[in-house]
Amino acid sequence: FHGGLNDGIWFLRGAPGETLVLKLVKYDRFAPPQLVEERIFSKLYQEVPHIAEDAHVAFPTKVFRLLGPNNVRKHDLFVMRKAPGKSLDHLISEKWRSNRKGDIMKIFAKVGECLAQFHRRYGGRQHNDAGTQNILYDEETQHVTFIDLGGMGNKTDKTDVQRLSQLVLKLSRCPTYGPDLAVAVDHFREGYNRALQTTLTL
Repeated sequence: FHGGLNDGIWFLRGAPGETLVLKLVKYDRFAPPQLVEERIFSKLYQEVPHIAEDAHVAFPTKVFRLLGPNNVRKHDLFVMRKAPGKSLDHLISEKWRSNRKGDIMKIFAKVGECLAQFHRRYGGRQHNDAGTQNILYDEETQHVTFIDLGGMGNKTDKTDVQRLSQLVLKLSRCPTYGPDLAVAVDHFREGYNRALQTTLTL
């Protein structure tokens, strides 16, 4: 399927029990370096090489440069392990329809904790697109994964906490959900601050 800056995403079965994600991104040689995903990933790997082994992020294991006529670079193909779980936007909709609002609050508290740990591991670097579509949660294991790291570390006018909080508050103003959803922001921030305080005392 296509979406955002992607020219396509495919899922491929690898070794037994492993599924790979193939993400095709158009290469623009005139784009600023901070907007070229391949350069961002390379920079991150040089600065924080342990990110490649972090089970809480979807970081490419391979990057292929695809050439067109005259060996002109046309696309980059990123290969990543498929992360477990469902996206937050899917879970919010699913839980809300089944009147399991308490589950949503617990999930957001966990996401807050994991986001604080993410910021600690990477020296305060922001994900920069930590929306509900880019956060996966596995209900069976309570595992959180942050995906779509193509803007990680860039300077923006909002923190990840502000961005996700504002997005959820915007959803709470929709007739589908209503003001009760806004409480999830409190759980998210409490989880974040609790984890932040814990890391500061270690």
